[in-house]
Amino acid sequence: MTTSPIDRLTSEGDAYRERVARRGEYADLVTRLHASVPGQLPASARVLIVSRGDQGLLAIPGIEGRHFPQAADGQYAGHYPPDSAAAIEHLEAARAAGGQFLLFPATSFWWLGHYSGFRGHLDANYKRVRDDVDCLIFDLRADEDSASMPRAVHGHQDVEWGQIIALVEAILPAAATLAVLDGPEADAPSIGEHPVRMIAIPEPAGGEDAPPKVSDISARLGSAAREGVDYMILPHRRARDPALARVLRLALEARYRPVLRHADVCAIFDTRQPAQRP
Repeated sequence: MTTSPIDRLTSEGDAYRERVARRGEYADLVTRLHASVPGQLPASARVLIVSRGDQGLLAIPGIEGRHFPQAADGQYAGHYPPDSAAAIEHLEAARAAGGQFLLFPATSFWWLGHYSGFRGHLDANYKRVRDDVDCLIFDLRADEDSASMPRAVHGHQDVEWGQIIALVEAILPAAATLAVLDGPEADAPSIGEHPVRMIAIPEPAGGEDAPPKVSDISARLGSAAREGVDYMILPHRRARDPALARVLRLALEARYRPVLRHADVCAIFDTRQPAQRP
């Protein structure tokens, strides 16, 4: 199997960056990007560029280069994200603020190895429009004219699922068994080495219009825990059904210790630890 330039240079990490700096190759790289990128992206495209604050790199003709990561005033943030979850959150905020493309020059390929959850988020959600030894570019647009609209995966939007993956990889033990409160049970995604199940939420006995019962859902959660599930994940897309979201949260909080509550992504509960009673 042929190793792609991205994988090869990502694996070299700091050694590649040091070699480029030592040989004075960085200026040549910037010159090549200034010459080649304008013909590959739409005129005036808003491009997030991963660098260490190099204004010269941002000044690619015909585009609007923006720092990534960036501070509130748009200047280089001066530091890297602490983990993949933070990188994803920063990307989605920059995208919401108008970022249309994300460009990694070769000297920043190490991000793709260091922030594995972030790389998974990018590959799950956005199309690569350039992938060679000089740079990697993702199309972040999500309108009807873009081929990279987020796809539905197991009922999730990829944006949310990528964030869940990043959080799981950052905080949960390797190979822990997970359950996602999403259903159907047979439709299980994957998160690295973690076995994952989907838990179908039972319909209320009184029909679709009847409110879900905490007792019914709690029994279903208990059954899953006894079958070897270590952690349960409640994606916050359930907020689209306020009644069900409330019952799920109450049932989980009544039984298990919360590990994480992320306002925009998910809540995670440890089924091996009972909830602390007041």
